Amino acid sequence: MAVLVTGANGFIAKYIVNDLLNEGYDVIGVVRSQAKADHLVKQFGGNPRLVVEVVHDITVMDAFDFVFHRHAKDIEIILHCASPLPSEGNDYEKTHLVPAVNGTLSILEAAKKYGAHTVKHVVCLLYTSPSPRDMRR
Repeated sequence: MAVLVTGANGFIAKYIVNDLLNEGYDVIGVVRSQAKADHLVKQFGGNPRLVVEVVHDITVMDAFDFVFHRHAKDIEIILHCASPLPSEGNDYEKTHLVPAVNGTLSILEAAKKYGAHTVKHVVCLLYTSPSPRDMRR
């Protein structure tokens, strides 16, 4: 059994990956670049139970398809910790909310398409940075 952790190099997700590995789980971590993948592998000492995949843009509807194509038979749990990096602008919905929703839909669609018979649990840790309006308070 493997746990798929999106945003595996994030602040909270690194603690989750660490705990999962310490408990003996196989972990498939998803990050946005090869440099981040290399750093994560190094951070966990090349642990053989950690596999890291790169998904450059999680908001694309088929972004996670290749990850599931490779690992669907092993994935039983999905911990969706990734949130798209916000872009510049004052339109909070456009720069934060819509990309976060699309990223979540992308992982759920891939799970439905490739992991319908193996995935037993999905946990979404959804968070975004504060809106510019909230930061002025």
